[in-house]
Amino acid sequence: MTCNHCLLEEAVIRCEECMPSEWFCAECDILVHTKHTLHSRQTTCNGFYKCIPPTESVKLQDGKYIISKQDRLLPTSFPSRICSCEVFDVAVSVGRPIILVCINGRYDLNVPELTCKHCTKKWGPEFSDFVRSGYWPATMQAQTLFHQDLFHSFEAMKTAAPGMSRQAFTAMLDQRTKQFGRTGKVNADAFQRSFLQYVYCTFEENKLLGKEPFVCPACSPEMVAVSVDGNRKLYRFQKTNQSEEPGFFDGVFLAQDSEVSTFVEDVRGAVKTAGKAMCGESHWTAARETSKRANKLDEEGVEIAVCRHGFLLKALNMYRGEIFAYPMFLQKEFQSASFLAMDVTCRYAPYLDKVSEALPHLQPLKEMRHCLSVMHAKPTIPNARFFGMHGTRRVPAPLLVKKWNKLTASYPDVP
Repeated sequence: MTCNHCLLEEAVIRCEECMPSEWFCAECDILVHTKHTLHSRQTTCNGFYKCIPPTESVKLQDGKYIISKQDRLLPTSFPSRICSCEVFDVAVSVGRPIILVCINGRYDLNVPELTCKHCTKKWGPEFSDFVRSGYWPATMQAQTLFHQDLFHSFEAMKTAAPGMSRQAFTAMLDQRTKQFGRTGKVNADAFQRSFLQYVYCTFEENKLLGKEPFVCPACSPEMVAVSVDGNRKLYRFQKTNQSEEPGFFDGVFLAQDSEVSTFVEDVRGAVKTAGKAMCGESHWTAARETSKRANKLDEEGVEIAVCRHGFLLKALNMYRGEIFAYPMFLQKEFQSASFLAMDVTCRYAPYLDKVSEALPHLQPLKEMRHCLSVMHAKPTIPNARFFGMHGTRRVPAPLLVKKWNKLTASYPDVP
């Protein structure tokens, strides 16, 4: 096989990323892959394919091809000038060693160092230069770099498979490192820490740009319906060690506990509701208004608001079970929607009427139309109600879904 570049020498290196000209002789391989450091190459000098890292090359010695070591520089952007000399003439040399981790695993490279040939001033990439080049330093000393595209891949995989751990992901990176002829392991803890730092910095950047993190594209700009329900499986025990410092994303998805507690106290101070949570002949734990708290639990669960497409919009921590004040707080956040779906709407709507009379600033919440879920409709056939635009009237439970479809027929864009 002849080299595809010089068309003279025997080809001993194959690079699939350089197709269709994937065959290289020893000299052309060094010439081309000095710039394309991260390409995965294979050598055929021993009669079979063998993957070699960027720090190895093939040389002809005593009539035989041998593998020799070489230094490879980290691909990074260079400044336009490093000194005040009129002529920009620099020499590129090998700097300190550095570790780069990307989707193909770990690379052991060296940092490039520029030296002016006139004034001998030196330049080396710093923290900001690495970030500008698409990398994310794991430490302030920047001994390890993670490619930012690797974080996007990890985030996409966590979205598709939430149960995948960082150890499993870094184990995949270790396997790819070995597959392409390189050595070394990826530190799972450093990867997790760097990923969280990158996510938070991206969040702050999007906040400066005015981008909202939890907005359903299909429901924008006018949301038709929002559903609110509680999940009591996401609890936390009081003995759990918790940090005194506020979270980085406090108030972004989970509402701030101070705001929720203030709203709950205002509602409970305005309206006193007692009695069992009965709807027909059924007793619902979600349809109660009580001040009791679990003895051993701190947060008893979360109340979550979602749109018709299952997109998470907002949530809050529950400290007193599924009281009506919690969904009312979330309804207040999305009062521009036309419909509110709940599993205990038949009990919640009268409660909302009482609260809005005592607290006039909650009057706009009454403009939203309420609907029961199918799960709640079946056991509450005698007393199930549908709250339409023209008031409240009783309807048989099997007709609830038909009524919902009839009301939403005027919104053909909603799937």
